This record gives sequence, C-alpha cells and structure tokens, in this order.
Amino acid sequence: MEFLSPPMQILRKALIEGKTFPHFARHTAEFMASTLFHTSDLYLQAKKKRTAVSSWEENSEMCGLTENVVFTDPFLTDASKTAFPNRHTSPHLDELVVSLRSDPDVILEVSALKDKFLRDKQALLHGDLHTGSVMVSSERTVFID
Repeated sequence: MEFLSPPMQILRKALIEGKTFPHFARHTAEFMASTLFHTSDLYLQAKKKRTAVSSWEENSEMCGLTENVVFTDPFLTDASKTAFPNRHTSPHLDELVVSLRSDPDVILEVSALKDKFLRDKQALLHGDLHTGSVMVSSERTVFID
C-alpha cells in the first residue's frame, strides 16, 4: 500500500474545483486496457480464466448492484423500488428520461446489454470506478478502489 501525499488529490474534488489533468485520459485508458486485457480470454489460459471467473463470481452482491444500477433502476419509475436511489435527473432531464423509458428500441437494447453483462465473462470489470476512487496530480493518476 502506498501513501499518496499532496499534490495527489481525489479526482472528484479536483473536478468540482475546475481543475484539469493533462494525462488523466491516457492514464485511464492504459489502466483499463491493461486490466481488461490481462483478465481476458486473449491473455489468460482457459484453466486460469475459469479459476479467475470463479473467484470474481464470489462477489455476487457487487455484480447484482451493478446490474440493478446500470440496467434496471434507470427504467423504474418508482424510486423506492430501486437498489440505489438515483434521482439526479430532476428537473432538467426528466423529459428525456421519460422518453428513454418509453422507447421500445432503447428498452430492447438495454435488455440485450443486460443479458450480455450477465452471461459473458470476458474480463474483470471494475463495477464501481468513479471520480471518488481516483487520485490525480498533473503527472500521475492512481486508481485506489
């Protein structure tokens, strides 16, 4: 474990303050590409991949949370039935949200993506990567979660 001292800071706070980070996009792309490749069928031998998938599936609560927050909850109109109350659209995006929730093509595509998420185990995917789990400076990006 590494102690990340200033000038490292939580990305969310820095973005709120209007700061920019010239290497953040490249660092993030490299981190994601490396993580996804090294946990994929393209890199791992079949036996190692099956063992890895087995250990990933032990975290079924996080998988279920991701499934609900990404694929189910956005289409529920009753926020009390969602896994994680996410009502950050009001009032500016309410009209768009209603349109998306009632569009059969969108619903069909999201259903297909949800099925793919549940069925295909292509690589280890961090289900909760967000600006609060990244520390940055002008030269460095560290994913801490």
